[in-house]
Amino acid sequence: MKRFNKKQAGDYLGVGTGTIDRWMKEGLISYNKIGSKVHFTQSDLDAKIQSYPTHSPTPPTSEEVIEVIENKAKEFTPEELALAKEIINHLFKNL
Repeated sequence: MKRFNKKQAGDYLGVGTGTIDRWMKEGLISYNKIGSKVHFTQSDLDAKIQSYPTHSPTPPTSEEVIEVIENKAKEFTPEELALAKEIINHLFKNL
């Protein structure tokens, strides 16, 4: 059974050791401690990977972003709103 130290576990999971420490403190990752040494098994790390979300939320469309701006930003002047729409449309065209 392969064992990983914190640095190796972070590399395997694609996170830093600070994140590993936080997950340990919050009980979000299984680990073993022998004396002052902490180690993780590959099955501990694979279980953490399995707990990751399997999908990303769909990003909003430019129309949805503009709708939010129109509804939430009533303090914009008409010129500022037109500029914001132009910038958003430009950004979405260049994704």
